[in-house]
Amino acid sequence: MKARFFRATVLIAALALVWSWIQLPERVAIHFDFSGAPDNWASRSGAVLIMGAICLGMFLLFWALARWLPRLPLSLLNLPPATKARWVEAGQERQLKASMGEDLYVIGGLTMLLLSGVQVLTVLANRREPAALGWGAIVLVGLFLAAITTWTVGMLRRYREPPA
Repeated sequence: MKARFFRATVLIAALALVWSWIQLPERVAIHFDFSGAPDNWASRSGAVLIMGAICLGMFLLFWALARWLPRLPLSLLNLPPATKARWVEAGQERQLKASMGEDLYVIGGLTMLLLSGVQVLTVLANRREPAALGWGAIVLVGLFLAAITTWTVGMLRRYREPPA
């Protein structure tokens, strides 16, 4: 289920890239100062290529980590020693690593949604005359941080004790 979420968000990011290619002007504001005014520009192809490379890199990173994590020795996982010991004593070491790998798919999916939102905000900012970012970036980052924080707190609770 979590891997399916990740794949869906990768598709959303790909669609956002295609949509941005169609919607962006030839000259694109790609970076904005704190007030929302553009301070760096690129060509449309350069802007989409850069974001495409970032999306591809994030996809590969989270996909590889999620698939690789269950194969890692438990000693390489960043958990408190007492928590690791409880999972090992319960004979649930394999389940712990599999669950952590699945959680990486969710974190990767949330990251892909963030990148998709950045693409949408870039298009919207470049539709304004003059180009300006607006409040959307603050809302997007706030939503991303809230989602990551909520998921992380849930992970901390889930990994405290192995399932019975």
